[in-house]
Amino acid sequence: MPSDQSFPAFTCDDVRRIQAPMLLVKGENSPVFLRTILDKLHACVPTSTEIEIPAASHGVQFENPQAFNDALLQFLAHVEKALQ
Repeated sequence: MPSDQSFPAFTCDDVRRIQAPMLLVKGENSPVFLRTILDKLHACVPTSTEIEIPAASHGVQFENPQAFNDALLQFLAHVEKALQ
């Protein structure tokens, strides 16, 4: 790892090795750089599920907990059904 990087590079190939169902969550008001990262992750793993929580920024689970919980429970129900 080059000395100017604090973390090793994380590539699309790295993300594709994740075998678990993937829920990518962004807030309606999330900073652009975080939305960009999430969009790139979703492009790397098109089978992932991407959702946007209204009236929330980066702390979606704190800023709109009801919408976050509803979305998470819906995702988990979908995953559970797919595994049966």
